[in-house]
Amino acid sequence: MAPEGDGRADRGRGVVEAAWDAPGSAFAALLAEFGDEELRVIERYLRRSTEVGSAQAARLRER
Repeated sequence: MAPEGDGRADRGRGVVEAAWDAPGSAFAALLAEFGDEELRVIERYLRRSTEVGSAQAARLRER
């Protein structure tokens, strides 16, 4: 176990933040292309598709 305050957690956080800098900016630019109502529809679709997929996976496990 690393000694408390050795800075590894901060360095690790920095590595993750750097790795996600470009993708994060790309996703932010993509989201900026849609209005609030469009994003609500997309959100509803993603939530419902997750529910449907989970239900179908459960159905297949029961076979």
